[in-house]
Amino acid sequence: MDGKKSFILYCDIGQHLELLSNEDAGLLFKGIVHYAGSGEPPELPPMAAMAFSFIQAQIDRDQEKWNATREKRRAAGKVGGLKSAESRQRNIEAVEANASSSKQSRANEADTANVTVPVNGNVPVTVINNREKADKPPRPRFTPPSEEEAITYFCGQGSSAAEAKSFFDYFTANGWKVGGRACMKDWQAAARNWIRRAERYSHPQTQRTAQEPASDTLSRVAVQLKAGNLDLLGGKI
Repeated sequence: MDGKKSFILYCDIGQHLELLSNEDAGLLFKGIVHYAGSGEPPELPPMAAMAFSFIQAQIDRDQEKWNATREKRRAAGKVGGLKSAESRQRNIEAVEANASSSKQSRANEADTANVTVPVNGNVPVTVINNREKADKPPRPRFTPPSEEEAITYFCGQGSSAAEAKSFFDYFTANGWKVGGRACMKDWQAAARNWIRRAERYSHPQTQRTAQEPASDTLSRVAVQLKAGNLDLLGGKI
C-alpha cells in the first residue's frame, strides 16, 4: 500500500485464530500479508474470511494514520526546504554584501592612505593620498614677472615704465606678498590695482600721502629712493 514496507499485527487477533483450524489460520495469515502489501482483499474460507474482516478494519485504520503522518512530514519537509533555501540565499547575499563592503573599504583606505615622507631630509610631512583630490588639476604656481614684462604690461594699460619699475621694485623687495603677508596669485591684477591707485593719488601728490597708509607710504618712498628719485628729498612724498 503506497510504498509501505510493514504493518502491525495486534495480539487480540489470537482470539480469532483460536476459532480456526491450522489450515484456515495459515490461509488467514497469508491473506493478511497479501492485503497489507497490495490492498486487495484475499479469497478465504468462510470462517477465515469472517476473522479477516475484523483484522482488515484495524489494518485500514493503521494505513490511514500512516498516510496522514507521511503527508505531514512531506509538508514539513517542503517548508523546511524552503526555509533552508531562503536561509542559504540570505547567507549568500550576506557574504556577497560583506565582500563588496570589504572591497570598498580597502579601496577607500587605498584612496585615503597617509604617507609620511621626509622633506629636505629633516622635517617629516604627512601626504594624504586622496584620489578625488588627486584628480583635481593642481593650482598653477605663481611666477613673478620680469621687469621687462612688468614694463610691457604697464605701458599696455596706459601707465608708464617708471610706474612699472616702482611696482616691480616694491613687490620684489617684499617677496611678492600682498599686504606684506599673503602670497601673490595674480601679478597682473595687482598691477592694475597699482595703476588705479597711482592715478587716484597722482593729483595732487600730497593727497596720496594723506590717504595712503603710513606703511605703504614708507615702502613707496624707499622704492623711489632706491630707484634714484631724489625729488622725494624736497618734501614731495
